[in-house]
Amino acid sequence: MVPDDSKSIRDRAIAAWPPAWHGGNLRDMLISLGYDVDRPWRELPKKARDWILFTDEQPVVPVYIGYDSDEARRAIKRKEEPSYRGNFSSARRYVLNTFATTETPSIKKRVSQYMVSTECPLCHGKRLRRESLSVKFAGMDIAGLSRLPLSRLAELLHPYAEATAPGIAKLAREHPEKVVVVERIAGDLGARLAVLLDLDVLVNPLGEFAFGAVHTDLVGLDRDGHARRHRNWLSADSRHRSAHQTCARTSPPTPAERAS
Repeated sequence: MVPDDSKSIRDRAIAAWPPAWHGGNLRDMLISLGYDVDRPWRELPKKARDWILFTDEQPVVPVYIGYDSDEARRAIKRKEEPSYRGNFSSARRYVLNTFATTETPSIKKRVSQYMVSTECPLCHGKRLRRESLSVKFAGMDIAGLSRLPLSRLAELLHPYAEATAPGIAKLAREHPEKVVVVERIAGDLGARLAVLLDLDVLVNPLGEFAFGAVHTDLVGLDRDGHARRHRNWLSADSRHRSAHQTCARTSPPTPAERAS
């Protein structure tokens, strides 16, 4: 974010900050906060550099246009009315917020050069807390299950719905009520998956679809209707047959069908 530490803040040492007015606004806020914006970046105290680059604080700062840091300090002490007030944002906060919210490709591209994608050492890229990953089903955590193709997930659930999975007999002797819960949940999920797997006429092949993967065909604008239908099927309480008869239609009913 600071490619040339011989530059001062006034000379745009913080390249990650926006150019033009917004960058000047952040610089002027640093003046009011008492930072020396004319000193080479490398000569600023490390604590000051770290705060400017990485703080999550967003103080509301009075800005006095044309004042240096001493004049701004005196103006604040006198409670002089500022030219305006602004919310300070660190370089990191600006980059992350801009990348997440901007709809302008050129701006997104500019801030993306200051970002690095690395794997989290705790979840190893699964994007879940350790407590969530500690819960296992059939030896797999939720991240692993979500990455399975639907056809494979249906196969995995089937023996639990039929109470034939390894370990079910022992669980039935010790906690029969848990087996009932497992059968009902696995059976219900299996029925919902069967609806989706029957839709390979609409989106082919759904058997290779996995919930944890990115599928533009199902969430993009071109197939937005399909995406809505999938959400509805996954949350519906109807059974396989009624859900299939109600939802799995790709064209309006014919006059003969209406008459019947």
